Amino acid sequence: MAYSGRKPIAAAATSLTPENETQARQLLSFILGSAEEESRLAKCASERAQLALECYKDRRARDRFFSSELFADPAWDIFLILYWASHSQQRLSVSNVCASAAVPATTALRWIENLVRMGMLRKEKHPTDGRVTWLDLSDQARLPLDQYFDAVIAAHGASNLTQSRAA
Repeated sequence: MAYSGRKPIAAAATSLTPENETQARQLLSFILGSAEEESRLAKCASERAQLALECYKDRRARDRFFSSELFADPAWDIFLILYWASHSQQRLSVSNVCASAAVPATTALRWIENLVRMGMLRKEKHPTDGRVTWLDLSDQARLPLDQYFDAVIAAHGASNLTQSRAA
């Protein structure tokens, strides 16, 4: 093994002054704490996205028993599917979202335009295919959705929600 001129890590650690050792411990604690916080936030985002998808699926399951026109709520369906897609790193086109809204395409398009005007959705043209326009939630919609799903999870507990939906 070639000699690098550096002390092994264990030897380097023993040569720290007490002040440097304290600073190193604080830095390590900060780094580990940040990693734990990132992990916790990712888990929360994943739970929210899963809950949004389950809510959307529950709404579609209801359509098997009642006319979809009875409970039409295209704005909520659009929010749910775009929220889930954004957390799943998927981009949805206007056409995809219209199909997911469970209402006639003209109704879905009207709602999409209303939500864009309200600042809740953003449209982005596909860079190479002029026929495709992507949709995404704006922060004006995403942040209240985060809060909504956090409140639902807090009220029912994440594991309780998943278990009750699996039954």
